[in-house]
Amino acid sequence: MARPGLQVEEVFKRVRDAVVQETGGKQRPQEWTTLTREFRFVEGPSAPPQRQPEDVAVRDPEEAMWRLVEQSTNPDDVKRFLREYPKGRYAPAARLKLAQVERQPAPAGGPQVAVGSYPPPEPPTASRTWRNTIGIEFVLIQAGEFLMGSNSDKDSAKPPHQVRISKPFYLGQYEMTQGQWQAVMGNNPSSFKGDAMLPVENVSWEDVQEFLRRLNAREGGPKYRLPTEAEWEYAARAGMSTAYSFGDSERQLGEYAWYWDNAGAKTHPVGQKKPNDWGLYDMQGNVVEWVQDWYGSYTSAAVTDPQGPSSGSSRVIRGGGWGFIARSCRSATRGGSMEPDFRHDNLGFRLLREVR
Repeated sequence: MARPGLQVEEVFKRVRDAVVQETGGKQRPQEWTTLTREFRFVEGPSAPPQRQPEDVAVRDPEEAMWRLVEQSTNPDDVKRFLREYPKGRYAPAARLKLAQVERQPAPAGGPQVAVGSYPPPEPPTASRTWRNTIGIEFVLIQAGEFLMGSNSDKDSAKPPHQVRISKPFYLGQYEMTQGQWQAVMGNNPSSFKGDAMLPVENVSWEDVQEFLRRLNAREGGPKYRLPTEAEWEYAARAGMSTAYSFGDSERQLGEYAWYWDNAGAKTHPVGQKKPNDWGLYDMQGNVVEWVQDWYGSYTSAAVTDPQGPSSGSSRVIRGGGWGFIARSCRSATRGGSMEPDFRHDNLGFRLLREVR
């Protein structure tokens, strides 16, 4: 409104883009107009300051309630929200918030609400979960050892070999969403749209590197990256040596993953299925995920913190997706390898945040 001469459609677009940016894609205003001819705003006499986009009334009752609950430190408020919207698009975030507020007593004098947007302090290494400035939620994965690969899977997953993960790390609790991508990149390349909580897809490995560059610059240092293939499988297994994180039965897969039999040939908002035992959602379905490594064959030798080959022509993708059959959603399955500039509507990613 401070710039005269703009067509009203351009004003609507700027307001919508500002709201999407400020809310990390959680709010996406809709437009409705009865104008039949060109209309422009021109400079006029001084008027009272206009409300900022975040003050605009929210017409979606779930979103309106979530905006209030998100600022509360009272677990009863979060529980009330989950009773009202147990399968809503903000339910995964609400469950995470409930776990956080139940661990921490409310401060003296009642709940305190932060004003403005500030980078959070470095996450303490003992924290089980953590959330960054654009709402990416992370789960702490402790160091440990596991048997990577499988003799019961494709040849590319053989031979199984002992792997040691020597350092803890934070891994995204959910696949990267379209709203989070929009908040950093200012665009949405996805084929399946309509909900900011849908996983972002149609992004290449190279696109993800640019996202990481911008996110790390925004938060002041090289903290974020893609997980290695070993880190990804270690987290997907969640301490299990079975075909899936929940056991060996394909009949249970639909409780944990969106895949060929139940996805309806499309993606779904993240966090709607059961998590694995380490609290990670959609590791075996929804979209397959880029990892850091160049593709290379396994050996039987025990290794510590493997990084994959030092060079190559294609990068590894992991996890099941909406277009995959159940067998291809196993924890050990290597989803294939693709050139770094490859894009597909079944291919997304999740982030690793290093513990410092």
